[in-house]
Amino acid sequence: MIITSLIQEFITSLAITKSHYDWPINHDRLPHGIKICGSSYFEQNVDLKFKLHTAWKNYLANNQEDELYNLAKYYVSTWGGVHRNSHETLKNYIQSEPSSLILAQKQKGVASWSKVLCIRNPEEHAIFDARVAFTLNALQFLASVEPKEFISFPILPSRNGSINRATPILCQYFLKNKISETNNFYQKYLSILKSAEFKDYKICEIEMLLFTAAGALASKLFEKN
Repeated sequence: MIITSLIQEFITSLAITKSHYDWPINHDRLPHGIKICGSSYFEQNVDLKFKLHTAWKNYLANNQEDELYNLAKYYVSTWGGVHRNSHETLKNYIQSEPSSLILAQKQKGVASWSKVLCIRNPEEHAIFDARVAFTLNALQFLASVEPKEFISFPILPSRNGSINRATPILCQYFLKNKISETNNFYQKYLSILKSAEFKDYKICEIEMLLFTAAGALASKLFEKN
């Protein structure tokens, strides 16, 4: 897939490095028993994912459903800043089999349920949110990928001003070239992250680099247009 080689080129060029990742963690609000390590926000966030996963496995083994809910609530709301999910919605994300959840939800709530899947198993699932989606689309747009080869990802609501201002450029391009959202986009996303070309990176690390690149790519879209 062309998108795979574009991400590989993007990572190899080190245009955006781990040091650019800027998502601070409030250590005072970490779930009970969770302590994280790392000298940078990037390292701390990778460690957090795996520490939450370890806690998840322990709570699951002991049928501690309330604690599973607290972990999901923390990662989606406290860490992720998404506060609109109801109690029942989060319970559904916790209790559903990942494959069934992905097929049932599709685009709806992906920025939330992908966070829950990530801490359930960070080796198999990664967060998919507005910035990641924007980066995946923008990399292909800037490389002038042919419409028939373009793997389009859903354009999600974002709280980032530069992304919101650049998004219409992508929307107009999709409309002009009759590019529709790719079926099974989340599965394709995971397949890309797990590609052999990225064997030196955890899938969450690639996701975090894609997240970090969104702002810079938004500026490049403006320059191109």
